[in-house]
Amino acid sequence: AVAAARVTGRPHPRVGAVPVAEIVARDAAAPPASGDLAAHCRASLARYKVPIEFRMVTELPRTASGKL
Repeated sequence: AVAAARVTGRPHPRVGAVPVAEIVARDAAAPPASGDLAAHCRASLARYKVPIEFRMVTELPRTASGKL
């Protein structure tokens, strides 16, 4: 359901930074639910690495060579 994603840090007063994900859905008409994305991340990542927010975007910025 995810075509592309990137995770960045958002400043947090107590822990320094928390992860926030930007998601490009494969089907923009039916994007994945944040709960489903969080569950998938919890199954594979350490707790502190799981994004606290999932933002749906239409595209991610890329370099001339196609890298995020």
